[in-house]
Amino acid sequence: MLTLWKYIVLLLPAGVLAGIASSVAGLASLVSYPALLFAGIPPVAANVTNTAALVLTAVGSGATSKRELHGHLRELLKLLP
Repeated sequence: MLTLWKYIVLLLPAGVLAGIASSVAGLASLVSYPALLFAGIPPVAANVTNTAALVLTAVGSGATSKRELHGHLRELLKLLP
């Protein structure tokens, strides 16, 4: 069983790498999901954690891009299912 410090040492760099991969190419799951599994988190919990992080990243990205997206509401609505 990993102690708290071992989790921090393992998952903090993985989180930074996932953030970089997400900002560059949207590939955060390639880093974060295997890191969560390697830390011993069950697959379903790792998947839920990873999905929640991706949703929050998308919300944050949209919020920070509000100025650039202004005036493109019609195009954005076409993307919705």
